Amino acid sequence: MAILVATFGTVLSIAAIMRAGQTAPASQPASPSWGDAVNGLQMSISQDQTAQGPNAAMHFIVSFHNTGKEDEVLVTGGAVCGVQRDASAEVRLNLVDPQGTQHRHLPWWGNGPPYKGGVCGGVIGDPFLVTLHPGRPASLPLFLEKYFDFSDSKAYGMARFPAGTYMLQADLTRPGVSSAQPKYWFGAVKSNVLQIHFDSEFAAPLGDIPK
Repeated sequence: MAILVATFGTVLSIAAIMRAGQTAPASQPASPSWGDAVNGLQMSISQDQTAQGPNAAMHFIVSFHNTGKEDEVLVTGGAVCGVQRDASAEVRLNLVDPQGTQHRHLPWWGNGPPYKGGVCGGVIGDPFLVTLHPGRPASLPLFLEKYFDFSDSKAYGMARFPAGTYMLQADLTRPGVSSAQPKYWFGAVKSNVLQIHFDSEFAAPLGDIPK
């Protein structure tokens, strides 16, 4: 595992060369680089520098910061269609590939292959909630192997992505709710942008690709 970290203004650049069997060096992560605030919420994504084990390079952290004056409650995960998902499963990923093409809103897919329908059109039955107090951030783990398939399986109709350097960003989108429903944060917030290098081909279920 080789990790190169450089800061360019407010954009954190991380190049991670993923090789099985090697681990990331244990160290405290740098202070988060935040995306723009939306409805009192900022978001950040960073690599988990404390992760160990063969998949350490795929362990990331998403952080949320309440810039407002009142508590905010976020829906960040929860079970859908009978499938129990990660606490950060409502977070989606945006990629810009080496050719400059945007691939937006790539969803959480779960463990696999085989996959168990981690993406569907159902309503979150048992949401995972994060309460943010003003000025105090909260962080959740995010695992790239739950979004991208690094195996050589081609049985799930996913898009194939070549090895190379990509721009990676996280986003959280929640629709507005009526006054009769619990007050959860709503809006569409994006994180900072990371530069990450994949040294082998991978696959992902596409969200949407802008024209």
